[in-house]
Amino acid sequence: MAASALRKENLAYETQAAPSPRKRRENGPRLHELPLVKPRNTTREDVQARIRVNVRAREEYSIFPVIALACVAFMAVLIIMGYVELDGIYADTVVARQELSALQEEEIDLLAQYEEVFDRAALESAVLASGTDLTEATSDQKVYVDLSEPDNAVLHGEDGSGGLLGSLKEFWNSLLS
Repeated sequence: MAASALRKENLAYETQAAPSPRKRRENGPRLHELPLVKPRNTTREDVQARIRVNVRAREEYSIFPVIALACVAFMAVLIIMGYVELDGIYADTVVARQELSALQEEEIDLLAQYEEVFDRAALESAVLASGTDLTEATSDQKVYVDLSEPDNAVLHGEDGSGGLLGSLKEFWNSLLS
């Protein structure tokens, strides 16, 4: 009973408003009026009961967010690799366009040189300078070649005759016939 009365008295003391530090406390019990509180006899079980910490159970993680994160990372890597490959193709395209423009300029130069070689006025002036005359070819200067017959070829050494002796036999046979 004394303990419950002491608790009530301490509760009443704690619930009162704290006085301002500048004013002197006039109401409430004085320090010498408060009963002395004896320390509790604590046992080892009491200390362990107070120290006990509420441990949460280990949380289990779902595998789906981990898989989704891995898929997103994989897709990001694929996109970056695609951009790298696209950049390489673009660089190759730029180089190919530069080569094309250089080759087109070279084509123009070569066509000009080709036309200079076969320039009719230049040929006529060269012929007049040499003292000869350019005229059309006559019919006796023209030669016609008939290519309607199939081509024939003779391979030496495949007929079974041996080297020099075989060629001498062929030469002798061709003379007799």
